[in-house]
Amino acid sequence: MYYAKATGSEDDIVGRLEALRRRAPSGVEEGGKPEKVKPVKPPDDDKRKRLYRIVGLGVIAIVILGLFFVGYVKVIKPMNQREVVLSIKHEQATQLILQGQKIIRGKIMVAFSGLPPAYQTEEKTLFEQVDKARSIDELKAIDYQTAADISWREYLTSKLSEKNKEAPVGTTVVLKVGTHSFNGYREALAALSTLSYTALKTAYIEEIGNVYVPILLSREQAAGGFLMPGDSVNIYYTNKGNTTAIVKNAKVVAYLMATASISLSENENRIVSGQGGGAKGEGTISTGGVASLKGPISIGMKQSSSSTRYSVNLEEVEKAAAAGKLNQDYITNVLSNYGIKLTKIEIESQIGNFNQQYIVLLEMNGNEAISLISKTSSDVDRKNIQLVLSKPSSWMGR
Repeated sequence: MYYAKATGSEDDIVGRLEALRRRAPSGVEEGGKPEKVKPVKPPDDDKRKRLYRIVGLGVIAIVILGLFFVGYVKVIKPMNQREVVLSIKHEQATQLILQGQKIIRGKIMVAFSGLPPAYQTEEKTLFEQVDKARSIDELKAIDYQTAADISWREYLTSKLSEKNKEAPVGTTVVLKVGTHSFNGYREALAALSTLSYTALKTAYIEEIGNVYVPILLSREQAAGGFLMPGDSVNIYYTNKGNTTAIVKNAKVVAYLMATASISLSENENRIVSGQGGGAKGEGTISTGGVASLKGPISIGMKQSSSSTRYSVNLEEVEKAAAAGKLNQDYITNVLSNYGIKLTKIEIESQIGNFNQQYIVLLEMNGNEAISLISKTSSDVDRKNIQLVLSKPSSWMGR
């Protein structure tokens, strides 16, 4: 037994090997194969620290996420929404302006369509204004209507002037706008200065041959008889209380009065002193002509009275003149323009024959003649005709 202890017994060797095994690295089994290493559980303090760290990081993350959410909702999102709204509004405004420009350009093209190129210069200027417009208000401020009015008036005025110069004698220049007709250069020119381009786009100018229409009217209907050749007259027609102009600015070429007798009378009284017979009585002395003498005759103090009456039938005088039985000087000096002279005397004396009738010869265009004739086809319609002076007559001294 002692020998074993002194030299190292089997127990001693086993103990040493056990000690070496314990000192050897873990995971290595006998035979050189590593053992599976089991995780070493950390102490409780390490667990708590790690838990606190995880919780702190979570809290910080939550705070950061909360701040980000609040900032997004309160700041970033409103800004983005505002930008989106502004972008939408800007896009909508741009679209409205583009649409407005398209509409105004279309209206300008319609307003100037039909004009020769020489009268379309304002159209280009208006297009430039449309392209420069940056708001609806600027587009609304573009006054294309006035520009179109001026351009159309200039064009038609020039055309009317050319037609009037080229019109042959016996024709009338007529401006037709829709259902309305403006006869003669002056009336048409006045109409052009007031009509808008919408009406002028439908206007056209033509030459209508003149005709000469006689019409029988009472003195009241024939401008009171205050007519002179060369006067201009309008003719109105009244039907059921409605009065319309059917002829404008017709020219009075001539007029005729109905033939009538001219009657003049003269009276004369004479007293002659002297001797004579005492017989008294009443007698008639005939001159054998158109004169006659009547009155009491006294012998001694002779008193006589006479009356002379002249009666001339104008119709018979005209027949005699036509037959060459009257002196030509008499015709020229006495009967020439008898009706006109009589009218002038009536105007100056303010005394006239109200029952007189006139045949008035009027110069007018063919279209108006048709309208007038249709309104005078019967005596009933003729009574609804009224002829008035459209311009001052020569006898007015204006």
